[in-house]
Amino acid sequence: MQIRIFFLILLFFIEILHFVSNNQCSHNFIVFSLDNQQNNSFEKDFSFLDDSKSCDQFLTKLLSTEEDKDGKSQISNCTDELLEIDLMPYSVFPDGENILPHVKLNLSFAARSSKVKEIYFQFRCLYSPNKGDYLCHKQEILIRKWGRMIWPCRRLKIGDYFKDKDDLAIFFSYTCYNLFSLSQYLLDIFVITNQDGSICRKTLLLTAPLERQLDPKIDYFYTGVGKLPEWSPLIYVDFSHFGEILVNLSPMRWIWPLRDINLSIFSVSDLDGFSQNNKTKNEKHLLISNERIHPQKYDKNSLLVNLFNKFESKQHWRKYWKNVDFGKYILYAFLDNNQCELVCDENSIAGKNCINCPHTVLNFTLFESKYSNDWKRRKTLILISTYVVILLLAAIVITSILFLSLRFWRQRALQRRQPESVELTKRPNVLILYTDDCQQHTDAVMALCNILEENANASCFVDQKEFLQNPTVRPGVWLTEKLDECDFVLTIFSECSQRVMAGQKMAQRRHFSDYFNIAIGFVISKINEIASNEGLVKNGIIHRRSTKRQKGSTHKNGGILSQNTPKNSTSETFESSPLSRLNQFAFARFSYSHPNSIPSFFKSTLFCAGFGSLILPQHIGPLIAWIHGILDLNNRRDLNETEKNNKFEHQADLSPLNVAIEEFKRFELENPNWVNERFDTGKDKRGEEQDDSSSKELPQINQHLHIPNLAEQAEIAERFGLLGLDENDEEIDQENDEDLNEIRNDTGLPQSLHTQRGQKRYELVGRLEDYDSSSNNSLNEQ
Repeated sequence: MQIRIFFLILLFFIEILHFVSNNQCSHNFIVFSLDNQQNNSFEKDFSFLDDSKSCDQFLTKLLSTEEDKDGKSQISNCTDELLEIDLMPYSVFPDGENILPHVKLNLSFAARSSKVKEIYFQFRCLYSPNKGDYLCHKQEILIRKWGRMIWPCRRLKIGDYFKDKDDLAIFFSYTCYNLFSLSQYLLDIFVITNQDGSICRKTLLLTAPLERQLDPKIDYFYTGVGKLPEWSPLIYVDFSHFGEILVNLSPMRWIWPLRDINLSIFSVSDLDGFSQNNKTKNEKHLLISNERIHPQKYDKNSLLVNLFNKFESKQHWRKYWKNVDFGKYILYAFLDNNQCELVCDENSIAGKNCINCPHTVLNFTLFESKYSNDWKRRKTLILISTYVVILLLAAIVITSILFLSLRFWRQRALQRRQPESVELTKRPNVLILYTDDCQQHTDAVMALCNILEENANASCFVDQKEFLQNPTVRPGVWLTEKLDECDFVLTIFSECSQRVMAGQKMAQRRHFSDYFNIAIGFVISKINEIASNEGLVKNGIIHRRSTKRQKGSTHKNGGILSQNTPKNSTSETFESSPLSRLNQFAFARFSYSHPNSIPSFFKSTLFCAGFGSLILPQHIGPLIAWIHGILDLNNRRDLNETEKNNKFEHQADLSPLNVAIEEFKRFELENPNWVNERFDTGKDKRGEEQDDSSSKELPQINQHLHIPNLAEQAEIAERFGLLGLDENDEEIDQENDEDLNEIRNDTGLPQSLHTQRGQKRYELVGRLEDYDSSSNNSLNEQ
């Protein structure tokens, strides 16, 4: 019981002595001549205010003038050229028996006397684990003394004598504030310059290790054991430098051995959650720097060199930490003697024998990054480059995704119908109709004919080849025979085609006249016959084939509803229907011909198995597929032009056709007026009766196309004197008379034509311009 009372009394006296010792402060003011290197003491040319309340009032009034409209301070940082600062620990060993040793802070200033007018410094306690630290835990003492909480404040005012003395430097040393173990303190220093009265600031953050580690003498005081000194330095950090942080390591003055001090810097990042042991936040420490700090001499231009020249060492331990990001950091300073570790793992086997190195720890938070101008520019370039790289990578990724998606989609689309190789076993007969524009155009037609025979296994019939082999062949007879014999009819339009259809005559270049106008009449007549037989004519207009059925029943007869079908019955359209015989006709042009050379009627998808008009040689693949019955696009409205062109691949050699096309282009370039020269200057009677607009009377798909019946065809043939039959064809004349008496349907077209009559069953030949407006009006009135 007596021992407890003794310790309580001892602790009480220790707190009193700590408070009393705080008032035992000392200061020293020295003036040094830079010319003669001599020290002088001036007691009357400076004033030192150690009253915290008065100092705080002056400082508060001074700082209020430097605030902006938002209440934020606009004070700049002081440079080392204006004011140099040095902090050191100072051990106090009292002579009394009941007084324990403790550590005070020694603060030293050095500046040119002509630059500095006043210096304020304020000392604050930020954190202290020691309850005896009155600045952190006994603030009620200061509140009772001053009426409010005022941090210890001091002011040094330099006299006017030094205002113009550029050759004088002042040194001020002040030892007063107690440093408790593991506590952190903040020292704010404000300087009023002598020239313009502006204010600048220095902010220092400092901490001290255990007193026994800071000064080995204190350890010896408690243990009484003499051994090699194990110590760690005081750490203080200067935040007033531009683009960097100055880290100072300051051991006791009497030690100052020529040894390196290890400095480790860690960045701290908070993790989610709390530690289960002490309920604190989990943190992650990342080592940024670990280096040995060598003892360094002060720069020769430093004023502190003169201060320590006589009686102190001139060495210091410093690190200029450049280009620091904002965030949390921890500094460790220790001596590495190869016998201790900074951190020991207590859970490991080696951790049981591990010895912790005496060290000093300082943690702080940097709220604003410290970047130099060069580093700022570099960071900006790095940031811009990073964004550019990210955008490029994003563009590459998006492009790759789109490419892969399109490729995958295309593969899936192709997988729906795998490409298959088709052997061209059939040998279809193809009749080619064209106008004899010039020799180059005829050569292109012959080249196309050879390609179809060599690569498409087709038999082509062309007047150029047939009439040369047998000059006695009559064109009219040959044309009617081939129209009946051939499986497909390919009509090639060119620059002269529409003028020939309009009634103009070309100068005869061959031993037989051009029959293109008559052939077009045959083709139109054939189209009329097929459209009538297949029920594609409604109200005098050719429609696309549609096969319908009633719900629950299927109709035959080509998919056409019978006459007994109720008009109000519900019908559906089949998704697919058999090809119409109109698909045996195809109309094309070469690539050198104008797109308008093909009349719009012949561009319809009713022909060529739904493909429409062809452009050669680009559409040679669909052409080969058409004559072999592979092409069927009547139910494929979803395909665009590119998909139609690329749907069929071939291995045909198109070089002869390409050569012929180039020859035509060269001929056209050398003879720009060749078309007008190709036609006769005079017009025949028929041409005079018709105007130039007759070619515009071509039937248009999906417009009101009037198809003349047999009686009207006979009238047209007699009116215009079209090609008659041979003298020996008396049987056909009788058949013509019978055809006029056939039963007609509601549209005025023959309900059926006897296809078994023979090869020469065409009793009438009509031309495209024969369907004049008078016949149209007469049929519409009916």
